[in-house]
Amino acid sequence: MDPIDKAIVKELIKNNRRTYAYLGKVANVTSKTARMRVERLVDDGTVEEFMVLKSLKMSGYDLAFIVLKPDKSVDPEELVEQVLANPMVYVSAPLTTGAFILHAEYQGSEGLSELTTFLRSLHGVEDADIHPTVRDRGGVIELKPAQKKILSYLMDDARLPISELAKRTRFGARRVRRLLDEMVESRGIQFAIKYNPNKEDEMDFIVKIGYDTKVMTGTDLGSLIEKHFPREYFRSHFSAIEPTLFSVFTIEHLIDVEKVITKLRKIKGILDTEVLLYYNSIILDPPRRTELREELEREGYFPPT
Repeated sequence: MDPIDKAIVKELIKNNRRTYAYLGKVANVTSKTARMRVERLVDDGTVEEFMVLKSLKMSGYDLAFIVLKPDKSVDPEELVEQVLANPMVYVSAPLTTGAFILHAEYQGSEGLSELTTFLRSLHGVEDADIHPTVRDRGGVIELKPAQKKILSYLMDDARLPISELAKRTRFGARRVRRLLDEMVESRGIQFAIKYNPNKEDEMDFIVKIGYDTKVMTGTDLGSLIEKHFPREYFRSHFSAIEPTLFSVFTIEHLIDVEKVITKLRKIKGILDTEVLLYYNSIILDPPRRTELREELEREGYFPPT
């Protein structure tokens, strides 16, 4: 992705219902160009889907970033199948080393313990490096029946236009907009995307970064990395259990990996770095989305087929 695509994707991750005019302003392009960029990101598979889900705070979930290390006796495809059968795990990305990056959502210490036991007891797994991550947990909203009806139509396409939602729900367009605004402003409902990198000529890779807490905080380091790498840096996963960041970078060529690492090691406070090159991610529905869909179905709000 170039800087324009990156700016647009970052905004869509925060709120996938941003208007093309807003996206264009953020990316410093016209609304027409923003629309074309979004359409291309969807067509090439970088943005797999626009989705709606509960916030972490509203659902009671926390996030985990995991590096799963199997031994040579296990069939990678069989292992991935077993891992993704666990409803807590929703992303699997194979590393060039033979290990896997996983993303999971769990509820409380009991859920984390259950996830840890499950992963470490799998046949052929040497180790599971599990990092609960620090993330903005959002807010909470007591959903109105009308909002649940709107959400039922957004489950399969969270960017449905106001006019189409008004037509399907038989609510006025102004009412639909107001109800949507309430959900967005409460931060209890998240309008996000399924983002799958490495679909174009460019590729994403992750650097596991250990840092000295006597020099800086993780948040400070994240901001510093963004400043040093305005083009390459995308985002970071902050470990909640140790001074470690898993920072995502976008590059054009493999040779750029070494350039990023060399520059990172010059930043005061960074103690060590480890490159994690991944490809062909499998991305499923996160538990918070599945939970919302099931709740709407139970309460009879899901639209008839």
